[in-house]
Amino acid sequence: MFNKDIGPEVTAFAHALEEETGCTVYFKRKDLGAGGTGISGGLTVSARVTCTNNPKKATIHYDLKKQDRKNIQVMLAHELGHAYLWFRDGFYLMYWKASIPDRSKVLGQNCLDLVMDVAVDRLIRGAGFHPWTPDLIERMEQSINTRVKGEFIVSNSWEAIYEILNRRLAREFMTIDEEQIPLFDTYFQASQSVFDSNIIEGVEKRLRIIREHNIFESEGNKSAVEALLDEFGIRRLFWFCKIDEDPTQGLK
Repeated sequence: MFNKDIGPEVTAFAHALEEETGCTVYFKRKDLGAGGTGISGGLTVSARVTCTNNPKKATIHYDLKKQDRKNIQVMLAHELGHAYLWFRDGFYLMYWKASIPDRSKVLGQNCLDLVMDVAVDRLIRGAGFHPWTPDLIERMEQSINTRVKGEFIVSNSWEAIYEILNRRLAREFMTIDEEQIPLFDTYFQASQSVFDSNIIEGVEKRLRIIREHNIFESEGNKSAVEALLDEFGIRRLFWFCKIDEDPTQGLK
């Protein structure tokens, strides 16, 4: 179940999840390739969790080729945070038919990640982990420098909106450390100075949508994701179930 890659803090966090929910946690090394289908701000996926209800199990795969043992601990805690929300707090998982367009899968996953990750990061901060690690902060500093120099590249407006909104949500709901606030504010200023108004307005519009819901409880979190899906006109392609519900109901 646990091995030398897993630090004592993550081990304690995992044991607490097992005791509170009755699930079993497994950590396994795995080549995670280039990551998932969503936009990740240039980051590859270093850890991923899958959960089953019968048997009640959380399996966290992690890739040490992309992170050293110190930095991977926060990623492992983040994936455990998802398991806490699903098993303990009744949050929803999102499903879709395999036949939907790839672009819709990407957009749907983006909407889910934006909302769910804030709740996860708030949870793991309460457990003593710091979601915005030094490598993420370094990437933000690089973004500021390229934007100040006018060297940034944006493949599409949603990519820019997603990146900025991800950081606005971290600032809004304080999943960052207090000493990181000035850097985040500098990042926002640099982004506003170089991006078209439609991108900044897109960020603000979606931020308002998310604010309308209590994303730290299961129904509000789901409603916020659904509202974002509505913005793309793809809500009908997705359905939501709790961990103990039958996910195939959305196929009927």
